[in-house]
Amino acid sequence: MKDKSVAQAIIDFANSQDSAIEKHFKYSAEPDEIFTVTITRRKRNLLSEHASMEAFANTISALPSGSQCGCCSGTGRSR
Repeated sequence: MKDKSVAQAIIDFANSQDSAIEKHFKYSAEPDEIFTVTITRRKRNLLSEHASMEAFANTISALPSGSQCGCCSGTGRSR
């Protein structure tokens, strides 16, 4: 999929006042297939995103010092 095409579709949608859009497309090489593209608009909830990230970052490892865990590979920082 071409990133420029998707970006342009999102820019056009962002400039509209619609909260959602759904389009159906037929591709001529396959007449029995229909493709549906859906774009929805929603507001980010930064407060809850920040709280969930903080809760994850404040965990304590039960592994002994120097052991590599699966989450951070021993760096002490979660991904």
